[in-house]
Amino acid sequence: MKITNPEYRLPELLALEPLEVFGTGANKPVLMRCADKQNGERVDIVVKLKDGERMGDGRSHACELLGAWLAREMNILVPEPSIVEVSNDLHESLIGSPFYGRVQRSIGLNFGSLNLENMIQPDQRDELKRSHVIDAQRIFLFDLMTINPDRTPVKVNMLSDQERIYAIDHEMAFTNIPFMKILSPRTNPWEMNPADVDSVNNGILKSLIQGRKFEPEPFIHDITAITEGFWDKAVPLLPNEWEWEHWPAVSEFIMDIVEHAEDFVTNAMRTLQ
Repeated sequence: MKITNPEYRLPELLALEPLEVFGTGANKPVLMRCADKQNGERVDIVVKLKDGERMGDGRSHACELLGAWLAREMNILVPEPSIVEVSNDLHESLIGSPFYGRVQRSIGLNFGSLNLENMIQPDQRDELKRSHVIDAQRIFLFDLMTINPDRTPVKVNMLSDQERIYAIDHEMAFTNIPFMKILSPRTNPWEMNPADVDSVNNGILKSLIQGRKFEPEPFIHDITAITEGFWDKAVPLLPNEWEWEHWPAVSEFIMDIVEHAEDFVTNAMRTLQ
Protein backbone atom coordinates (compact mmCIF):
# COMPACT_ATOMS: atom_id res chain seq x y z
CA MET A 1 0.00 0.00 0.00
CA LYS A 2 1.22 3.50 -0.84
CA ILE A 3 1.82 5.90 2.01
CA THR A 4 -0.56 8.40 0.40
CA ASN A 5 -3.42 5.93 0.81
CA PRO A 6 -5.55 7.22 3.73
CA GLU A 7 -5.62 3.69 5.18
CA TYR A 8 -1.83 3.32 5.26
CA ARG A 9 -0.35 2.33 8.62
CA LEU A 10 3.38 2.05 9.25
CA PRO A 11 3.93 -1.29 11.04
CA GLU A 12 5.65 -0.79 14.39
CA LEU A 13 7.04 -4.11 15.58
CA LEU A 14 8.78 -5.56 18.61
CA ALA A 15 11.64 -7.99 17.94
CA LEU A 16 11.07 -11.29 19.76
CA GLU A 17 13.76 -13.64 18.50
CA PRO A 18 16.66 -13.58 16.02
CA LEU A 19 16.47 -16.49 13.60
CA GLU A 20 19.16 -16.22 10.94
CA VAL A 21 21.90 -13.93 9.64
CA PHE A 22 21.95 -13.15 5.95
CA GLY A 23 25.63 -13.15 5.05
CA THR A 24 25.42 -11.11 1.86
CA GLY A 25 25.82 -7.35 1.88
CA ALA A 26 27.75 -4.98 4.08
CA ASN A 27 25.10 -4.82 6.79
CA LYS A 28 24.46 -8.57 7.28
CA PRO A 29 20.76 -8.19 8.10
CA VAL A 30 19.10 -10.57 10.55
CA LEU A 31 15.85 -12.44 10.05
CA MET A 32 13.87 -11.88 13.25
CA ARG A 33 10.53 -13.09 14.57
CA CYS A 34 8.58 -9.96 15.50
CA ALA A 35 5.20 -9.00 16.92
CA ASP A 36 3.05 -6.13 15.69
CA LYS A 37 2.62 -3.72 18.60
CA GLN A 38 -0.93 -2.91 17.53
CA ASN A 39 -2.46 -6.34 17.00
CA GLY A 40 0.14 -8.83 18.26
CA GLU A 41 0.47 -10.58 14.91
CA ARG A 42 3.71 -12.57 14.56
CA VAL A 43 5.73 -12.01 11.42
CA ASP A 44 9.26 -12.74 10.17
CA ILE A 45 11.13 -9.55 9.29
CA VAL A 46 14.51 -8.85 7.72
CA VAL A 47 16.03 -6.33 10.14
CA LYS A 48 18.94 -4.05 9.28
CA LEU A 49 20.38 -3.66 12.74
CA LYS A 50 22.01 -0.46 13.92
CA ASP A 51 25.33 -2.27 14.29
CA GLY A 52 25.44 -2.90 10.52
CA GLU A 53 28.37 -1.39 8.64
CA ARG A 54 26.23 1.36 7.06
CA MET A 55 23.41 1.54 9.60
CA GLY A 56 25.10 3.27 12.52
CA ASP A 57 23.09 6.47 12.36
CA GLY A 58 19.41 7.24 12.03
CA ARG A 59 19.82 8.76 8.58
CA SER A 60 20.51 5.34 7.04
CA HIS A 61 17.34 3.88 8.54
CA ALA A 62 15.34 6.93 7.45
CA CYS A 63 16.68 6.61 3.90
CA GLU A 64 15.65 2.96 3.85
CA LEU A 65 12.13 3.79 4.97
CA LEU A 66 11.67 6.85 2.76
CA GLY A 67 13.20 4.96 -0.17
CA ALA A 68 10.65 2.18 0.22
CA TRP A 69 7.81 4.70 0.40
CA LEU A 70 8.98 6.66 -2.64
CA ALA A 71 9.56 3.50 -4.67
CA ARG A 72 6.02 2.35 -3.94
CA GLU A 73 4.70 5.75 -4.97
CA MET A 74 6.39 5.12 -8.35
CA ASN A 75 4.77 1.66 -8.66
CA ILE A 76 8.01 -0.15 -7.83
CA LEU A 77 7.60 -3.32 -5.80
CA VAL A 78 9.39 -3.33 -2.44
CA PRO A 79 8.93 -5.58 0.60
CA GLU A 80 6.63 -3.94 3.14
CA PRO A 81 8.76 -1.66 5.33
CA SER A 82 8.47 -1.42 9.10
CA ILE A 83 10.07 -0.06 12.25
CA VAL A 84 11.45 -2.76 14.56
CA GLU A 85 12.20 -2.08 18.20
CA VAL A 86 15.02 -4.11 19.71
CA SER A 87 14.51 -4.05 23.48
CA ASN A 88 16.90 -4.39 26.38
CA ASP A 89 14.83 -7.40 27.50
CA LEU A 90 15.63 -9.18 24.23
CA HIS A 91 19.29 -8.31 24.60
CA GLU A 92 19.41 -9.76 28.15
CA SER A 93 17.64 -12.93 27.03
CA LEU A 94 20.40 -13.63 24.50
CA ILE A 95 23.34 -13.92 26.93
CA GLY A 96 25.55 -16.67 25.53
CA SER A 97 23.94 -16.44 22.09
CA PRO A 98 25.98 -15.52 18.98
CA PHE A 99 23.42 -12.76 18.43
CA TYR A 100 24.10 -11.13 21.81
CA GLY A 101 26.66 -8.51 20.74
CA ARG A 102 24.81 -7.39 17.63
CA VAL A 103 21.51 -7.08 19.48
CA GLN A 104 23.20 -5.20 22.35
CA ARG A 105 24.57 -2.65 19.87
CA SER A 106 21.18 -2.27 18.20
CA ILE A 107 18.85 -1.53 21.10
CA GLY A 108 16.25 0.99 19.93
CA LEU A 109 14.59 1.43 16.56
CA ASN A 110 15.80 -0.41 13.46
CA PHE A 111 14.58 -0.61 9.87
CA GLY A 112 12.80 -3.80 8.89
CA SER A 113 11.16 -5.25 5.80
CA LEU A 114 8.90 -8.22 5.27
CA ASN A 115 10.81 -11.41 4.50
CA LEU A 116 10.18 -12.58 0.94
CA GLU A 117 10.68 -16.31 0.45
CA ASN A 118 11.76 -18.28 -2.63
CA MET A 119 13.26 -15.27 -4.39
CA ILE A 120 16.20 -15.09 -6.78
CA GLN A 121 18.49 -12.26 -7.86
CA PRO A 122 18.07 -10.98 -11.44
CA ASP A 123 21.19 -11.57 -13.50
CA GLN A 124 22.42 -9.75 -16.60
CA ARG A 125 22.81 -13.14 -18.29
CA ASP A 126 19.10 -13.90 -17.92
CA GLU A 127 16.56 -13.43 -20.69
CA LEU A 128 14.17 -11.14 -18.87
CA LYS A 129 10.42 -11.16 -19.30
CA ARG A 130 8.80 -7.91 -20.42
CA SER A 131 7.41 -7.43 -16.89
CA HIS A 132 10.95 -7.75 -15.52
CA VAL A 133 12.22 -5.17 -18.00
CA ILE A 134 9.52 -2.65 -17.07
CA ASP A 135 10.28 -3.14 -13.36
CA ALA A 136 14.00 -2.70 -14.04
CA GLN A 137 13.33 0.49 -16.02
CA ARG A 138 11.31 1.91 -13.13
CA ILE A 139 14.10 1.09 -10.67
CA PHE A 140 16.66 2.62 -13.05
CA LEU A 141 14.78 5.94 -13.01
CA PHE A 142 14.29 5.73 -9.24
CA ASP A 143 18.04 5.32 -8.70
CA LEU A 144 18.83 8.35 -10.87
CA MET A 145 16.20 10.42 -9.02
CA THR A 146 17.57 9.49 -5.61
CA ILE A 147 21.30 9.45 -6.62
CA ASN A 148 21.52 5.83 -5.49
CA PRO A 149 24.76 4.13 -6.69
CA ASP A 150 24.21 0.92 -4.75
CA ARG A 151 22.83 -1.49 -7.38
CA THR A 152 25.76 -3.18 -9.10
CA PRO A 153 26.65 -6.55 -10.67
CA VAL A 154 28.31 -7.46 -7.36
CA LYS A 155 25.47 -6.14 -5.18
CA VAL A 156 22.29 -6.43 -7.20
CA ASN A 157 19.90 -5.25 -4.44
CA MET A 158 16.92 -6.66 -6.32
CA LEU A 159 14.87 -9.80 -5.86
CA SER A 160 12.63 -11.63 -8.30
CA ASP A 161 9.80 -14.13 -7.95
CA GLN A 162 10.42 -14.86 -11.66
CA GLU A 163 7.43 -12.69 -12.57
CA ARG A 164 8.26 -9.29 -11.09
CA ILE A 165 11.31 -7.53 -9.62
CA TYR A 166 11.43 -6.10 -6.09
CA ALA A 167 13.86 -3.31 -5.13
CA ILE A 168 15.65 -3.55 -1.78
CA ASP A 169 18.40 -1.78 0.19
CA HIS A 170 18.16 2.00 -0.04
CA GLU A 171 20.34 3.19 2.82
CA MET A 172 22.54 5.09 0.34
CA ALA A 173 19.67 6.71 -1.55
CA PHE A 174 19.18 10.49 -1.08
CA THR A 175 22.40 10.92 0.93
CA ASN A 176 24.31 12.86 -1.75
CA ILE A 177 21.41 15.08 -2.85
CA PRO A 178 21.95 17.91 -0.30
CA PHE A 179 25.60 18.14 -1.37
CA MET A 180 25.14 17.95 -5.16
CA LYS A 181 26.23 21.56 -5.69
CA ILE A 182 29.62 20.65 -4.23
CA LEU A 183 30.21 16.99 -5.07
CA SER A 184 28.95 16.43 -8.62
CA PRO A 185 26.59 19.21 -9.64
CA ARG A 186 23.72 18.79 -12.05
CA THR A 187 22.94 22.12 -13.69
CA ASN A 188 19.32 21.14 -13.13
CA PRO A 189 18.07 18.12 -11.16
CA TRP A 190 16.38 16.66 -14.27
CA GLU A 191 19.63 16.72 -16.28
CA MET A 192 22.39 14.13 -16.03
CA ASN A 193 26.07 14.81 -15.35
CA PRO A 194 29.23 12.71 -15.92
CA ALA A 195 28.90 11.16 -12.46
CA ASP A 196 25.41 9.94 -13.35
CA VAL A 197 26.74 8.39 -16.55
CA ASP A 198 29.51 6.66 -14.60
CA SER A 199 26.97 5.35 -12.09
CA VAL A 200 24.82 3.96 -14.91
CA ASN A 201 27.83 2.34 -16.59
CA ASN A 202 28.97 0.76 -13.34
CA GLY A 203 25.53 -0.46 -12.32
CA ILE A 204 23.60 -3.65 -12.99
CA LEU A 205 20.55 -2.06 -14.58
CA LYS A 206 22.11 -0.86 -17.83
CA SER A 207 22.94 -4.44 -18.81
CA LEU A 208 19.36 -5.50 -18.05
CA ILE A 209 17.53 -2.80 -20.01
CA GLN A 210 19.91 -1.49 -22.69
CA GLY A 211 18.45 -2.06 -26.14
CA ARG A 212 15.04 -3.01 -24.73
CA LYS A 213 11.85 -1.16 -25.63
CA PHE A 214 11.55 1.88 -23.36
CA GLU A 215 8.20 3.69 -23.59
CA PRO A 216 8.52 6.90 -21.54
CA GLU A 217 4.83 7.75 -21.00
CA PRO A 218 4.04 5.23 -18.21
CA PHE A 219 7.15 6.27 -16.30
CA ILE A 220 6.37 9.96 -16.66
CA HIS A 221 2.96 9.16 -15.18
CA ASP A 222 4.61 7.30 -12.27
CA ILE A 223 6.89 10.23 -11.51
CA THR A 224 4.25 12.94 -11.75
CA ALA A 225 2.15 10.98 -9.23
CA ILE A 226 4.62 12.14 -6.56
CA THR A 227 3.16 15.20 -4.85
CA GLU A 228 3.99 17.54 -2.01
CA GLY A 229 1.39 15.56 -0.09
CA PHE A 230 3.74 12.58 -0.17
CA TRP A 231 6.44 14.54 1.66
CA ASP A 232 3.93 16.12 4.03
CA LYS A 233 2.92 12.64 5.17
CA ALA A 234 6.25 10.81 4.92
CA VAL A 235 8.70 13.05 6.77
CA PRO A 236 6.58 13.45 9.95
CA LEU A 237 6.19 9.65 10.11
CA LEU A 238 9.95 9.16 10.46
CA PRO A 239 10.95 8.47 14.08
CA ASN A 240 12.51 11.40 15.90
CA GLU A 241 15.72 9.46 16.50
CA TRP A 242 16.09 9.10 12.72
CA GLU A 243 15.89 12.86 12.16
CA TRP A 244 17.97 14.27 9.29
CA GLU A 245 18.03 18.01 8.68
CA HIS A 246 18.40 17.69 4.90
CA TRP A 247 14.96 16.33 3.98
CA PRO A 248 13.75 19.76 2.71
CA ALA A 249 16.65 19.84 0.23
CA VAL A 250 15.89 16.25 -0.81
CA SER A 251 12.20 16.92 -1.37
CA GLU A 252 12.98 20.09 -3.35
CA PHE A 253 15.38 18.15 -5.60
CA ILE A 254 12.87 15.35 -6.22
CA MET A 255 9.99 17.74 -6.85
CA ASP A 256 12.09 19.67 -9.39
CA ILE A 257 12.42 16.37 -11.26
CA VAL A 258 8.67 15.74 -10.96
CA GLU A 259 7.95 19.16 -12.50
CA HIS A 260 10.23 18.29 -15.43
CA ALA A 261 9.44 14.57 -15.59
CA GLU A 262 9.39 14.32 -19.39
CA ASP A 263 12.83 15.92 -19.71
CA PHE A 264 14.17 13.78 -16.86
CA VAL A 265 13.05 10.51 -18.47
CA THR A 266 14.46 11.59 -21.85
CA ASN A 267 17.81 12.52 -20.30
CA ALA A 268 17.94 9.30 -18.29
CA MET A 269 17.29 7.21 -21.40
CA ARG A 270 20.21 8.91 -23.16
CA THR A 271 22.63 7.47 -20.56
CA LEU A 272 21.80 3.99 -21.90
CA GLN A 273 23.17 4.76 -25.37
